Amino acid sequence: MENCLSKMSPEIINESYFLLHAILSGIIITAVYDIIKIIRNVIPHDGFFIGIEDIIFWIFASLFLFSMLYKMNNGTVRWFAIAGSAVGMIVYKKLLGQYIVEIMSTAINRILHLVWKLANFLLTPVKWLISKGLSILKKLRNYMKKRLTGIIKKVKILLCKHSKSGKRGSDCKENESKSKNRLSRKKATE
Repeated sequence: MENCLSKMSPEIINESYFLLHAILSGIIITAVYDIIKIIRNVIPHDGFFIGIEDIIFWIFASLFLFSMLYKMNNGTVRWFAIAGSAVGMIVYKKLLGQYIVEIMSTAINRILHLVWKLANFLLTPVKWLISKGLSILKKLRNYMKKRLTGIIKKVKILLCKHSKSGKRGSDCKENESKSKNRLSRKKATE
């Protein structure tokens, strides 16, 4: 091979490298788009975000191709560079692309499913403790509410009995009778 390259003109060798870079650029662009498709399969998107992703992708793809053209051929667009990129895209798509997206999406989804199941299994005792703790707090709150309500009623009754004038006002009698009625209804329901 060394002998063949030494007999070729430097321009043809440069054009061959340029064509190889164009083919590799097409492969890289298609592989990156396949990564985006894998992400879409793993994390579902709606049409708006897919459109934004595509716009951003094609902006970066065009900048990538332009930088390759600029470095390799001083920014001059050549028909075989475009054809080489297209060939790279088609070759990648036919050989690998149709399988990679499906295989990688399935593998990532299965791994995420296993991680979710494992996390759920490991967090089951924590969930149980939290639910028991919340249940105990709710019972404690209800108990304290009942105790405080009873204490407040007793204080009201005592205050009404020992008013400044020494006489029980009509509003104290009403409050006392309402409190007694509520207490008797609660006892009847329990």
